[in-house]
Amino acid sequence: MNKSTVSFQVNTPFGPLSFHGTKSGLLRVSFDVCLRSKTLPLWAKQTETYFQSFFDNKVYRGPSPTIPLLVESLTDFQKMVYEKLSQTKPGETLSYGDLGNKCGAKNAARAVGTTMRKNRFPIIIPCHRVLPQSGRIGNYSAANGSKTKQSLLDFESKFSKSHRHMASLSYRVKFLTKSE
Repeated sequence: MNKSTVSFQVNTPFGPLSFHGTKSGLLRVSFDVCLRSKTLPLWAKQTETYFQSFFDNKVYRGPSPTIPLLVESLTDFQKMVYEKLSQTKPGETLSYGDLGNKCGAKNAARAVGTTMRKNRFPIIIPCHRVLPQSGRIGNYSAANGSKTKQSLLDFESKFSKSHRHMASLSYRVKFLTKSE
């Protein structure tokens, strides 16, 4: 592991979820195992605690974390798609077309789908909540594909029903275009 990178892992019902970044922000999230860095910057500590609480089905009691995403190569449209999607709550779904409409872009379902397929931040940018207009599950580019997508949606649906006070489920994303 490079000394300038930080990594940590959250255990989920679907297997380990690894977060990789720098002291400035998150570079990517993946469904795999990683070694935890000895020291973590504040953003990483808060993100780790927040998501471990969520996947342990516990109410998070800390401050709402702001998760800095290092997104040097995203277009303004892609950032808007990520931002609008990050505002959806666990248990909610929407179609690719609906997400495009929220971004002010009618007939942008394919562009939204391309943005979702390139998402390096699954869970943080919850692309599993985006479904085809038909309502079917659709594809998912993370480990085990649509099976993982359906499992995530089922987990979130149960979580949102058992934790009706959703204020404990809020975080913000901040887009950074270069690592400090």
